[in-house]
Amino acid sequence: MQRSLSAGTDAAGLCIFDPAAMPGDFDGRLREDPPAALDELAAAGRLYRWETGADGSYTLGLWVDKAMPSDLRPHAQPLAQLPAFQIPGGRLYFAGIEYVFRDDDAFLKKHPHMGQSSDVPAGTYGFELYELAYPEGYHEDLLNHRLTHAERRAHAAINVLLPVGGVLLAVATVLMFVLSLRSWATMVLPFAAIVLLVMLASTRLPAYRRARQVKRSMALEQPDYALVLRRQDESSRGARAQP
Repeated sequence: MQRSLSAGTDAAGLCIFDPAAMPGDFDGRLREDPPAALDELAAAGRLYRWETGADGSYTLGLWVDKAMPSDLRPHAQPLAQLPAFQIPGGRLYFAGIEYVFRDDDAFLKKHPHMGQSSDVPAGTYGFELYELAYPEGYHEDLLNHRLTHAERRAHAAINVLLPVGGVLLAVATVLMFVLSLRSWATMVLPFAAIVLLVMLASTRLPAYRRARQVKRSMALEQPDYALVLRRQDESSRGARAQP
């Protein structure tokens, strides 16, 4: 099984968990003392959390009872290894640390781009988490290799056009408060409308849309983190439990 999940955080922290692994009073305890609630469950193998060093969006590649692809292994740096990670409900979440929950997922539903989940057979798993560190220019070289010449040119040109257009529109907005309404409507508004139309039209070019699709696909194929889960059977758990 292979899955690709995305998450975001405004607290520079991420978490992997199954809500069913949380105790019944978890949501209340989390509001009262988040560090204590999270640390206790992490120690019991019911969730794993880590700091990213920065806010932002991140991707996770998930492999269940399968090895990580060979092309990712050279870039994989071990981050955590747990002998027994609990997934009793069969639903594994990857989300920003501020979106952990047991029953009350209202905050995550309000910001669905900050966490995703995947069905995983319920059970206890060996847990191996890796951070993927790619060489400088790796993604750009790979993207250029997958795009045609026309797609590369469209992607590069529009990536310059959009920020410049955004600045011009911001200037036009400021001028609305500097010039008289008549002068602004006569001199600035037509120019701003043309800039906006060019920006919108450029993003609909087939070559650019294809380049964006390839880039999104690459973000999932070359994730920021990789998680390998290996399901434990009853005999192996019993053997480990013996003195």
